[in-house]
This record gives sequence, C-alpha cells and structure tokens, in this order.
Amino acid sequence: MKYVGYVGTYTNKGSKGLYRFDLDQGKLAVSLFAELSQPKYVCFAGEYVACVHAVGDMSGMSVYDQSGRLIDRVLYEGVPSCFIAYQDGLFYTSNYHEGSVSVLSFVGGKLEVLKRIVIGKGAGCHQVLVNDGLMYVPCLNLDEIQVFDCDYRYVQSIVFPRGTGCRHGVFHGDYLYVVGELDGCLYVVDVETFEVLRRYDVLRKGAAAIRMVNDLLYCSIRGEDCICVFKVCGEEVRLLQRKKSGGKIPRDFVIVDDLLVVCHQDSSDVVVYLLEDGLLGDVVSGGNVLEGVSVICKALV
Repeated sequence: MKYVGYVGTYTNKGSKGLYRFDLDQGKLAVSLFAELSQPKYVCFAGEYVACVHAVGDMSGMSVYDQSGRLIDRVLYEGVPSCFIAYQDGLFYTSNYHEGSVSVLSFVGGKLEVLKRIVIGKGAGCHQVLVNDGLMYVPCLNLDEIQVFDCDYRYVQSIVFPRGTGCRHGVFHGDYLYVVGELDGCLYVVDVETFEVLRRYDVLRKGAAAIRMVNDLLYCSIRGEDCICVFKVCGEEVRLLQRKKSGGKIPRDFVIVDDLLVVCHQDSSDVVVYLLEDGLLGDVVSGGNVLEGVSVICKALV
C-alpha cells in the first residue's frame, strides 16, 4: 500500500513551510510542498490540502490541490491560527494568541469567512470540535471548553479544574475525552450533561495530540517523548502502553491502517510505527522534517 502525508511546521529554525511525504513499502520520501511562513496545522478537505499560515503582517489559510497548485487563499487575522479542521463543507480554525475561532465556507474553489467568534485574548483557543450540531472550543488558559450551537451562539461551558489546560479532545459514543496539557490528566466528559465524570492522572505534563480508533485512545506526551495507548469503555480508562515516540517533542500523530505516523518538533523527524493489535510495535520508516507540528496521512487508492 502507498500513502501520502503532509507535515505542518513552525518556520523558526530552518523549515521552509509545508512538507509532503510519500510512503511506499517502508521507504519514506520527503519534499517541500509549499513554501510558507508558519504553516502550523494542516488538514485534508476531500481531494484538497489546507493549512493555516502567515503572509507578512497578516494570517489566514490556503487550499491546495495535491500537486501543490494554490486553489484559494484568504487572510483574516493577525497571527496564524494553531488548528484547522474540515467537516461537511466548512473549515474551522482556532487562534490561540487572539482567543478566537473562525468558520469558513469552501464552495466552487473559493474560500469565504462566514463567522468569527472572539472569546477573548488570552483564552488560548486550541481546537474546534463539531459534534451533533454543536461546536466545542477547548480554551487552554480558561480551563474550560466553550460550547456553541449551529448558529454559533454560546450555549455553556464545560468547566475543568483550575490548572488543567484543556488542549484537545476526541468524541467516542456519548463521551468526550480531553487531554490537559498543564496538569497531565485525561478527562472523561458526559456529552449529554456537559459534566466532567472522571479525571485520570496518567499522562504527566505536556500532553499534546489525542486520537481514537475503535475503543483504543492514543495520546502524545511531549514532556516524556512518548505515545500512550489506553483501552476505554465509557468512563473507564485503562493504560495499555507507554512507548517512546522515537524523537523529541512528539507534537502530533496520525493513524492510518496499521501505521502510526508521528512528527517531532525538536528532533525534526517523522517516525512511522507498525501497529500490532493496536499497540506500537517496530519502527518501519522515518524521514527528516524540520519543526514538525502537525501531520496528516492517507492511503492512495
């Protein structure tokens, strides 16, 4: 099977922008996909690739086809967002520094800003999750997830203990699992009541990305340079594995088929693990990408 992936980066210590990698029979080839400033987060949008980034004194997002041709670009904020996702024809971005969330449409190859929600400078908006008609925004510095309805009106907040630093979350059934970057804890939230049901002190400080595959939950831990794997059943969570990520500061990872691909910020590399019954096994490939912050990957059909 052949795979294609993209790595978003900081551009402070040598990175030139957004990178592409091709993985074929264990061999990983890396190339510069688009020369950009601070393309920190990247996502697929159907057949396209999108990322947030800076252009001079402004920032926004761009959409490319997979040959690297720019489809459209829109600049709408001062500093770059830290997150982008695409769902049901809409892009969602969150801006940590400006404390804001933006929603953009993408129709006929054209981007348009539909809504900007300013929660407040210093809120630390770190992600946008859309589930069952509601939009969830983890605010790291407020220790809460703010919830908005389909018209982008504030509904209520999911409140976490002071010092949590809620960073990213993932839905599974009736539950939302959230990592605390500052306190190193994993939280289980009831989606119906918006209540925090359980708190597991299992991650240690520096939690970054979180992913879910069936009933297995994966988290990257920057403070320990490792990936943790958990078995979940409702609000019950059990640690199965804690394994070194193969580099320094594992900022993000993606799971595709039986592979886990992780990018590292400080050691500037991408490492590919084989998954065996859902657990990390041997390293099967790797390559050099400077200042990796986010990674996406999919199989080529």
